[in-house]
Amino acid sequence: MELTQSLRQTTRLAMTQHMQQSLQVLQMTTAELCLFLEERAQENPFLRATLPKPIPRDTGPRPDCVPGWDGTAHLAAPDLGLYAYLSERIEMVFAEARRRQVAAAFLNALEPSGWLSQSVDAVALAASVSVPVAEGVLAELQQIEPAGVFSRSLAECLLLQAKAENLLTWELETLIAHLPLLAEGRVDELADLCDCAAEDIPEIVAVLKGFDPKPGLQFSNDLPPIFPPDMTAHRGANGWEVSLTKSALPSLKVLDDDDVSLAEQERQASRSEALALVTALEKRNATLLRVGAALVRHQGAYLEKGPGNLTPLTLEMLAGELNLHASTISRVCAGRMVAGPRGALPLKALFSRPVDAIQGAGGVSQDKVIEEIRSTIASETPERPLSDATIVSSLAQRDIHVARRTVAKYRELLGIPASSQRRRRH
Repeated sequence: MELTQSLRQTTRLAMTQHMQQSLQVLQMTTAELCLFLEERAQENPFLRATLPKPIPRDTGPRPDCVPGWDGTAHLAAPDLGLYAYLSERIEMVFAEARRRQVAAAFLNALEPSGWLSQSVDAVALAASVSVPVAEGVLAELQQIEPAGVFSRSLAECLLLQAKAENLLTWELETLIAHLPLLAEGRVDELADLCDCAAEDIPEIVAVLKGFDPKPGLQFSNDLPPIFPPDMTAHRGANGWEVSLTKSALPSLKVLDDDDVSLAEQERQASRSEALALVTALEKRNATLLRVGAALVRHQGAYLEKGPGNLTPLTLEMLAGELNLHASTISRVCAGRMVAGPRGALPLKALFSRPVDAIQGAGGVSQDKVIEEIRSTIASETPERPLSDATIVSSLAQRDIHVARRTVAKYRELLGIPASSQRRRRH
């Protein structure tokens, strides 16, 4: 047996503790960053942290329209918090990833009361889907127990609970539809609408009192705090302008040596950590602004006009443009929001993959193709629904060249049946 010796030289990039901390800060959401900085400021005497104040969550109006509401009839609070419980249910109910993302957008808009704080249109815009798709997802969410969660109003909350408990009579539905009359004590008018005697109204109201007007309050309030959008975009005289939202930004201050009483060795380590953390925070903000400005520059039409106006833009495309790694772009955009002309949107909503094109044509985003298919079908003659092949030809006239299977795939994503089924339905 022959033994040999050899030398091999390798180059390895070792991440220092400060580099790891900088990367950690970069990928934190505002809520996570605030908690982290608060902890570091408590442990490091050189640091003073100023944190943004969350926006108070509105738990919705009180159910004063139903006199003598019976609070003792409500269910006991489950062990899980509302947000955690519904997150688990969404994972179980929605097998398809895209619909699960839309469900998550609705969950993000949920108040502790269990009511939605945003319209379906706003959630659809934030999730980059059409309104019909969002409405379909919401209908499934409203089947989750406890009945009444994901309601858009008190009337809808009560109606969902009446249906879930098999108690929805015509009289009760009429009463729910006219809650303002009940609040004003206009019993005779309600009796006329319900086609019953005035003496019967208290009996119907008694059923109503058994429902929970705020089913989310059965749970512990574990929803994360709401912070203002991380940045704001508006069109100025010289094009789009993007700025970080100061009220959403935590800030750090490093105290002078004279203000801190520590042993010399501990003093150096603490001050070094404080300065590194300030540098990491500045780098995070600068990178966030740079990425946000590039996204807005590409997707200005979408910010102004909404779905159907996204241009193809992937993480890799933006990373190449900004000379950053795609994983860095992903970290920067995770959980970040930008406020534009049509409201606040997640930065991730400004990305869209190019659709698989035929005939050498490209440059069209999936979102635009989906919106064009939706609008094309919406304008068809009901007696003569358009086939997928006809839709392909129609899109081609608008310089959108896709295969028939692509049209079928996106039509199914929109929840729209085939032309033969639409014809039979008509």
